[in-house]
Amino acid sequence: MPKKGLAPIIIILIIALLAAGGVTGYLLIKNKKPNQEAAPTTSVLNTALCDQIKNQDAKNRCYARVAITKQDLSLCDKIKDQTSKDKCYYDVAAAKKDLSICDKFKNQDERDWCYEGVAITKQDLSICDQIKNQEGKDICYSLIAEAKQDLSICDQIKNQMDKAFKDDCYIRVATAKKDLSACNKIENQKRKEECYADVGAAKGGLAFICHKFENQMDKDECYKNVALAKQDLSICDKLKNQMDKDWCYEEIATIKQDQSICEKIKDQVTKDWCYKNVAVVKQDLSICDKFENQMDKDECYKNVALAKQDLSICDKIKDQEIKDRCFINIIAPLPL
Repeated sequence: MPKKGLAPIIIILIIALLAAGGVTGYLLIKNKKPNQEAAPTTSVLNTALCDQIKNQDAKNRCYARVAITKQDLSLCDKIKDQTSKDKCYYDVAAAKKDLSICDKFKNQDERDWCYEGVAITKQDLSICDQIKNQEGKDICYSLIAEAKQDLSICDQIKNQMDKAFKDDCYIRVATAKKDLSACNKIENQKRKEECYADVGAAKGGLAFICHKFENQMDKDECYKNVALAKQDLSICDKLKNQMDKDWCYEEIATIKQDQSICEKIKDQVTKDWCYKNVAVVKQDLSICDKFENQMDKDECYKNVALAKQDLSICDKIKDQEIKDRCFINIIAPLPL
């Protein structure tokens, strides 16, 4: 089953890297882990410079970058590690848009991988058709569909055993186009809602998407996330469950450092918690003074004292145990 969550990142990287003249990043995304040591920039790259690098991994990467920049397959042969050498071949094949290089691979999986890279570079579906592995072929179609923002390409995916591949393609294109109507091509309700969520995120977290969720818990979760993202109390009001509504108010009050929002909370425990959190983020002792219960007031003083790292505030605490914890956690921090 394809991993949909990486799709937008993958295609953005593909397009950006291809525009720069190479597809090393794309092939790294598939399975390879880049080494941490930096290689020289392409503006000064040449094989003589690569020869001076002592670290073999860095040297291999240097040769690969020169090979891709110059679109010279022979330079890949300077690479000692076979896996890195094969990856260099893939990258040069994609950079040159040269399918004949792929035919040099005897292993079908490697050949398919190479075909996929060239197909995406050329945005050529006919090359996807040369991929033997059906999953690889479907992914190839999906990535090109996303790049072209063309839903009709998704319709050509033929994997009947797992409709998730086609649904994944619809989600990719819908997100790329920021088009909610494209999600309606998905039959599975959960995947459709996943599509709505992805498009909503791409459009900036719009609350009108939430009403499309059938399950009330999913719908409320959507509203809460949008309310927090937009810091919009009116969206909290759309929540059906009062506890969720109170939680929403409390989170926004803390984010906005506005204790007046706490007044909207019905549950007293949550309301008190709201005041304490706002007092801490604002480092405002006057909010603590609003508590009638001395224990709540002391806890509030303690939390503000810790936030400000101010021992003098600990002296305002009446309860000795809380006062001791206040002193100890400022002088020598320990778990509360």
